[in-house]
Amino acid sequence: MLRVLFGDSDRQDDARRRELLALQSKLTERYRRSGNRGGDSAHQLRLLSWIRSLDSTFDELEQSIYCSEKFAARVTHHYVEEMDLDEEADYRRHLYFYKNAFIRVFSVLDKLGSFLDELFSLRTAQLKEKFSYFTVLRHMRDRRLHPELLHKLQAIKSQYREPLHELRLMRNHEVHAMNPELLDEEGRLRVRVNDRREQIENLQENAEMLRNGYDAVYESLYAVFQYLRKLD
Repeated sequence: MLRVLFGDSDRQDDARRRELLALQSKLTERYRRSGNRGGDSAHQLRLLSWIRSLDSTFDELEQSIYCSEKFAARVTHHYVEEMDLDEEADYRRHLYFYKNAFIRVFSVLDKLGSFLDELFSLRTAQLKEKFSYFTVLRHMRDRRLHPELLHKLQAIKSQYREPLHELRLMRNHEVHAMNPELLDEEGRLRVRVNDRREQIENLQENAEMLRNGYDAVYESLYAVFQYLRKLD
């Protein structure tokens, strides 16, 4: 959808995206059939709603990363003051989609946590009213539920620990504190006594972090859908 901003054609899903969509489609059909056969229709409808929400937010994540990288490719200077108006506008557009992307990394994960909570009747809200995906994983571990799935999800979390940690800090700064592009790698303000210019962050490192975040989200979704498919 957003590729139209650059005159590009619509996304052509790669093999692993198609595989994820196939698993998702089979799950959707299963929950529809179960509801039609007189099962807990309200429960099935909630599961279907979560799957649709996961799909749309994951799609928004990919599109945001795409736009972030396209606008970043137009930025050649390291200080805002060195940019002309067009380049600065592209830099600001990059920041918009970059922030949109790292917020959506955790939006997808937290929705996945809510889906698991509904699916397995975990009642995680009794422990923490506003719980996250990581809260759900801890809850599953403490209750020793679905150890095969939990092992896979914990392994993915461990594999992407560093980029997820960095993206989480950026998300928290953006939502609760200060714009992350104003902070250096140690979380300090990018202020230099002898240089009042606004230095931008490393855009290539930003792109790599987002790609790692995307991979962590994809692999987590795939692990859940594949596990549930095997239970059929």
